Amino acid sequence: MNESDRRAAARLRWQPGQRPFYEVFFIKGNLPGRQQAFWLRYTLSAPRRGRGADVAQLWGIFFDGREPGRNFAVQQTLPIAELQWLEEEGRLLVGSSACSPAACSGSIDDAGRGHRLAWNFTLADDTPPLWHFSHRFLYRLTLPKTKLACPVWNGRLRGWLEVDGKRLELDGIPGQLEHLWGTEHALRWAWGHCNAFVDEADVVWEGLDAQVALGPVPSPHLKVFYLQVGQQRHRFDKLSQWLRNRSHWEPFQWEFAARGPGARLRGRASCHPDDVVVVTYTDPGGARLYCHNSKLADLELQLEDNAGNPLGTFTARRTAALEFVDRRLHGGLQPRL
Repeated sequence: MNESDRRAAARLRWQPGQRPFYEVFFIKGNLPGRQQAFWLRYTLSAPRRGRGADVAQLWGIFFDGREPGRNFAVQQTLPIAELQWLEEEGRLLVGSSACSPAACSGSIDDAGRGHRLAWNFTLADDTPPLWHFSHRFLYRLTLPKTKLACPVWNGRLRGWLEVDGKRLELDGIPGQLEHLWGTEHALRWAWGHCNAFVDEADVVWEGLDAQVALGPVPSPHLKVFYLQVGQQRHRFDKLSQWLRNRSHWEPFQWEFAARGPGARLRGRASCHPDDVVVVTYTDPGGARLYCHNSKLADLELQLEDNAGNPLGTFTARRTAALEFVDRRLHGGLQPRL
């Protein structure tokens, strides 16, 4: 494993004074035996001039599949001076909360919403980081306006999460650390990830279907998918596949299919509205987007060779991450943040 590549995937891109710009590091973890999950987000926002001050934020969501009424979201906003990047350590600080590919710690006290999250855990991953663009030169171009990479794609988290004063032990639970940065969000997108399949410890999946602005018009849907089974990583992300891959989504379900040189993938992801928490993103230009967020989704995948011979069927029950982000709200849900 080349740890320098993992550090590169996690390096802060923003430079003070750079705007418009946004950057996100998020961690998600599942406690499969408890039907619970969490999502933590370290962010910075440098909006267009005249649209407010640069800020750093901490976000958190706790999901309880057995008692959805216990689902909640919390947030804390800090001056941008509270954000530090420690280059030698490869570690981000937002106030007293820290994030790196090796460990994360912090807390969010949201008195206005009456909830508190605190955490302290390590991350371990034997798989290489995922660079979502198959051609590295795309990371140096102006377009796409959002870039993404996953420093910890198949992580195992050890430590603890404290939910309103109750501590939950994390004993090697499946999780992920993802990193996004750019000058503008996509117009809308569906995204998913899973590394908690039934009886499959070495399977990881991720998918993205996004529309972006091409001047005054929206692009076609751009679709990329990734699947790792054991040591073999299948990538369905060549530029030519961005349009050829098939995908249809609407909250709260997603069907997709992709074909590569050695295999083809079909899948369906879905979640119940009770397991969804909506939060509001603000684009650097000021537009609002609504993230319909679940970490308790179902997922079915079928992998075949290109002759149609089965290579594997993989199932996740309420352990997949699934997000639908749009410029409007769906399903009668209202934002928690």
